[in-house]
Amino acid sequence: GIGEALMMDMIARLERSAYITQVHLYVLSTEERAIRLYERCGFTHCGTMHRNAYQNGIYYDQHVMERAIK
Repeated sequence: GIGEALMMDMIARLERSAYITQVHLYVLSTEERAIRLYERCGFTHCGTMHRNAYQNGIYYDQHVMERAIK
């Protein structure tokens, strides 16, 4: 609940800007809970960067997600 509330507050703040029309984020493809959170907040998957993140000796894919700001 807290993560979604914080994300929606950030989106509401961005919507007050006359200059921001779209937001992108990157999330590891293995972070299923985070991906579901972003989807609930209106983000959609728009691409995958393969082997883009390196952590503890392992390469991970990253999903690119986007959301329009009205």
